[in-house]
Amino acid sequence: MRNAVFPFLTIPDEFVTSFPWRVKLSNEEEWMDAPDFLEHWDNGTDLALSRRIGLDMARAAEALKVPADQLHIEVVVTAGTGAGRLPTDRWIVFRKTLTAEKCEAVVEFGLPGQSLAGALHLRTDFVLATPEPADRSPISPRRNGDIVWQDARRI
Repeated sequence: MRNAVFPFLTIPDEFVTSFPWRVKLSNEEEWMDAPDFLEHWDNGTDLALSRRIGLDMARAAEALKVPADQLHIEVVVTAGTGAGRLPTDRWIVFRKTLTAEKCEAVVEFGLPGQSLAGALHLRTDFVLATPEPADRSPISPRRNGDIVWQDARRI
């Protein structure tokens, strides 16, 4: 995640449990770890993607200097497509709010093959989904939607 400098605290990678992306082609029965290049794929073949991701909410709250009982994080996954390094089209394909009681998500979604071209860009963001906490630090994230962790994968 350390590609950008944010004007507020973020969640260190070691507080996140992220499993590799898994993919299944519509013409196959088996799931596989997502490779860097999908052989035997064409735009007539739909994709199903899956990944499990979790967060140590207590440690995340400490890192963000936000009271643990006030912290809610939304997992937002976007998929994009395009031939270059940046996608020309991007869609939100998954959203779920994590709380202290429910701090793990199983991300699953499908993509129609005809909407994809070139590369598939997957991005997972953890965004603040908490009204401005009363007892936060001046350098804590404060607005709903502030990105506090992210990772990206290109297939």
